[in-house]
Amino acid sequence: MKKAATAVLTCLEEAGHKAFFVGGFIRDTVLNRPVKDIDLASSARPEDVIALFPKVIPTGLKHGTVTVLSGGFGFEVTTFRTELEYENFRRPREVVFVSDITEDLRRRDFTMNAMAMDRKGRILDPFGGRHDLEAGVLRCVGEADLRFHEDALRMIRCIRFAADYGLEIEPNTWSALLANAKLLRHVAMERVRSELERMMKGSNPYRALLLLVDSRLLRNTKEKLNWALTDWILMELPPVLKHLETLPPELRWLLLAKAMKLTPIAAEREWKLLTFSQAELKRVSAFLGFDHYLESAEHHPMEMADVFKKGVLYYGEEAALTWLETMAVFHSDLNEIAVDSTAVHMHTEQWETVVLLNGLTWFKEMTVKGMDDLKINGQDVLAVTLRSSGPWLGRVLRQILGEAACNKLTNEKEALLHRAAELAIEEEKL
Repeated sequence: MKKAATAVLTCLEEAGHKAFFVGGFIRDTVLNRPVKDIDLASSARPEDVIALFPKVIPTGLKHGTVTVLSGGFGFEVTTFRTELEYENFRRPREVVFVSDITEDLRRRDFTMNAMAMDRKGRILDPFGGRHDLEAGVLRCVGEADLRFHEDALRMIRCIRFAADYGLEIEPNTWSALLANAKLLRHVAMERVRSELERMMKGSNPYRALLLLVDSRLLRNTKEKLNWALTDWILMELPPVLKHLETLPPELRWLLLAKAMKLTPIAAEREWKLLTFSQAELKRVSAFLGFDHYLESAEHHPMEMADVFKKGVLYYGEEAALTWLETMAVFHSDLNEIAVDSTAVHMHTEQWETVVLLNGLTWFKEMTVKGMDDLKINGQDVLAVTLRSSGPWLGRVLRQILGEAACNKLTNEKEALLHRAAELAIEEEKL
């Protein structure tokens, strides 16, 4: 990627334009972190860049940005610019192209993002970004209050950068964030969700949550979020969230939802407000549904296997497996516990531990995990019972599915049809 980007930069320079690497590439290079993408800034106008390269996408002509396709990569090339008067606390009303890279860097959010690098690797750092990185400090370029007024999204980006890069937010920057928190209501929920997702995927999601709670920033979203994260104080943050980073990124949201004690319906509402995909809505709803189902079941130790297996049938395989993986974080000390086999009910800690210790085994024992796994279908049942279809048929099939899943009935056609005939007779008596 760097080789291809250098070729683009060289081409710009040979055409008589100034050009530099800018943004996250410089920051991550200084910190010796993996580089995700490379952006360039140049004195070349968009029309100059379009004329210079054979494959160009006009991604943001209004703001001086085009994407150059080269070497199998896409590189955003933006004309040196300054920005005049922002509107809606998000976007500049007007951009003015300039010839000085320093003026271009002056408009950026944080000093660590306001560095440039030339083709020979020399760093231009007019605002002390490298020094701040070495000192472990996150600082706005110039006046923090003005930076957050220009673009309110920068406040939530501030928290993400501080958490992911292990930086302390400089006092004036933090004070300005607190003072301008209400401006977040001007930011689209989709952008808020995108930043939150990056935090949860980052290297220290727990610290991101600490900063969100401490700043109370999420109390000011465009759509009001009714979840514990907006109301917690630092002392109330569940300690289990310290273990977020031990989970795969896609399961961290499930642990947070569980820690916030959300119901499936409440989680779906909040996830919709944050514009999560339907797949993510279904994932959190099924996970919490499975969790609530287990919690509300009668926890006789001899029946937990059947309870678990029936939960798999109702909420799905993914819900069960993600529950086992996510809930293991709540019980990192999984030791065998003594369970009274004559007990009518177990304590929460007992049944959860029993399920976590045995759930994967129970899951693997299941010869059927859905209706499609049964070796008979509704037509087979109608044929053997000589009855017309009706609601009774669904009840019979569900009963057979449950018994087969709990290993009380062999998943063989003859055995299943025999049981179907028995159940059909019982249905006639009702």
